[in-house]
Amino acid sequence: MDFFSHGKKDLLGFVAKSPAMAPVSAFLSRQSKTNLPIIIEGEAGTGKEFAARFLHYNGSRREAPFSTLSLTSLPPELVFNELFSVTTGKFHGTRGGSLVLKELWALPKKDQKRLVEILSDDGRKDKTPLEVWDVRLIMTSSMNLEKSVESKFVDPELKRFLQQNRVLIPPLRRRPSDIGGLCELFLERMANDLERPKIRMDARVIDRLIEYDWPGNIKELKDIVRRIVVQATENRITEHHLKGILPMVEDDIPVDRFSLEELMRAKLGTFLKRIRGYHVEGLYSEVMSRVETPLLELVLEETGGNQLKASKILGINRNTLRNKIRKKSIRVR
Repeated sequence: MDFFSHGKKDLLGFVAKSPAMAPVSAFLSRQSKTNLPIIIEGEAGTGKEFAARFLHYNGSRREAPFSTLSLTSLPPELVFNELFSVTTGKFHGTRGGSLVLKELWALPKKDQKRLVEILSDDGRKDKTPLEVWDVRLIMTSSMNLEKSVESKFVDPELKRFLQQNRVLIPPLRRRPSDIGGLCELFLERMANDLERPKIRMDARVIDRLIEYDWPGNIKELKDIVRRIVVQATENRITEHHLKGILPMVEDDIPVDRFSLEELMRAKLGTFLKRIRGYHVEGLYSEVMSRVETPLLELVLEETGGNQLKASKILGINRNTLRNKIRKKSIRVR
């Protein structure tokens, strides 16, 4: 099991046994030996901050401050002072350590310009502010750089500084062999927090967890394990403890049972609250495209690439499906 701890700091969450995580582990191991700014991309809940902690606590800055700033939790007008104030700003307070800017796409444009200035060398002999403050800059984003620039959230110049030094954390559904290790870590921490003996999880429970798709990724897994532990009076987790906690897979179930509309409303509502004056156009077609593409990909994956079966499930003409596959450059196995 690949995970790490540093002193009393609980860095729970970085497990990388699965093949999908091999390039991520290699990248982070290399980058922990450097001070270069990097960006960590991936879906919400995939453990981007855990990866940032890996970089910090496995590098030369491990004894220095590790600081994070969620850019989606601050009004845009407060971000500049929060970052750049010479007395109370994050850069000043993280001197010698690592600063994580969470959700780079939410950084106001004027502050992105300032970051570009800081990251620029331009052949100058004097040090940039980043070097003066001696801060390792780590950024995370649930939106990839190309999409961020295309949607006018991220300045192309800032992308230029980051595009050669980026890593994508795969979603949990692409790394099922890590689920057992993550559960073991979560159980160990929760047992300590609750002052209980070691809690064990049956292999069949792990199998059931692997069967689930984990749309909420590691964060959802941790929440599920916590709920199981809180409700279980025994120190052995068996299959019956999953009842009413883990979403069940049924043979025949209507789409409306999943409250898709409520999920979309919540996601779009959060997005609209975060726009905060950014230039956005064509939202309708953008949302429709984003919903349609994963739907087509998942149905084709479920049918093993059989387009006839997929078209029947989707309720569209086979030629229409073919055209959409070609237009969206969807890979069919």
